[in-house]
Amino acid sequence: MPILFFDVATSHFVTNKATGEEPRVLRMVWWKDDQPEPVFRLIKPPPETTIDPKTFPYHGLTIDMMTDGAVEPSIAVAELERAAHGARCLVSFNADYHWRQLHRLMGHVGAPIPTTAVCAMELAKPILALPLMRPGGGLKSPSLREAAEFFRVNPPLQEGTPEERAISTIRAVRGVFESCVREIPPSSQSSE
Repeated sequence: MPILFFDVATSHFVTNKATGEEPRVLRMVWWKDDQPEPVFRLIKPPPETTIDPKTFPYHGLTIDMMTDGAVEPSIAVAELERAAHGARCLVSFNADYHWRQLHRLMGHVGAPIPTTAVCAMELAKPILALPLMRPGGGLKSPSLREAAEFFRVNPPLQEGTPEERAISTIRAVRGVFESCVREIPPSSQSSE
């Protein structure tokens, strides 16, 4: 069964406490591992949406970019649902964040949530074993860039068009996930 890798970019990292504006999914990219190329979609935001400038370095999107070529959320969700059909699981780098945003988007259009989520960041955490620099210690969750560099996978682009950035991100997520799976002892892997 194929695996579907996905990533989203949002208008804010957290809900804006001053205005109550929730993060909105601005773009989605997914890649089913039985397909040759990823799929990139800009998502048309509601008219009142703003973009926190702190998010720009991650996705390179502005409100002006969202007018041409952006699709209605329901169209992107329907495409993702079709892609997820028959997938063993959905993999994102930071599953907690990405699934929360995907749930919010799908809830806005009334769509059911697909299949099982796998977090490549959590798979990479014990392999990279980056120390958490605070009392009590522990392991730090790696960034996608840190995990990509560790596994010698091309890291996500920090420059270029939003589509180039998104495609490089999903390629890095897939590379990190596949590297993690190779690192897991066979006795720990499920027999699927």
